Amino acid sequence: MMCFHPINTVNQDNQLLLQQPPASAITFYKGNDFFHIFVPTLSLVFRNCLRYFPEEFYQVRSTDAFIVAMLSGFGNGARLGFVGGCYRKHEGGLYNSLTTLEKYKQAIRTRKLMKRSPYFKKNNAARSAAN
Repeated sequence: MMCFHPINTVNQDNQLLLQQPPASAITFYKGNDFFHIFVPTLSLVFRNCLRYFPEEFYQVRSTDAFIVAMLSGFGNGARLGFVGGCYRKHEGGLYNSLTTLEKYKQAIRTRKLMKRSPYFKKNNAARSAAN
């Protein structure tokens, strides 16, 4: 259904801040695993299966995590072994300007909204019909 790969982090001057090691093998994940792992949005590739976005999607700031969770309902995914991109961390970034506490609060709020959303119920008719 979807795949992604690790990424490095660079600063605004292209200096390497965090280097991810490549993996020797592909790691496969099942649907619910995606609620607990980090998927770098810039490396995400997925099938065209999202027919609509639930109301809760428009209430969160972590829309990338919400989209990955939505996709997880349609099937499994894989983390590819190669490092295929760089995330640029700079002063003007909205997420990077948050404190660690604010980042955690944002993640918790997103997951609470996802937990309450009818979209993520096991027998969701909209997702079942699309499969």
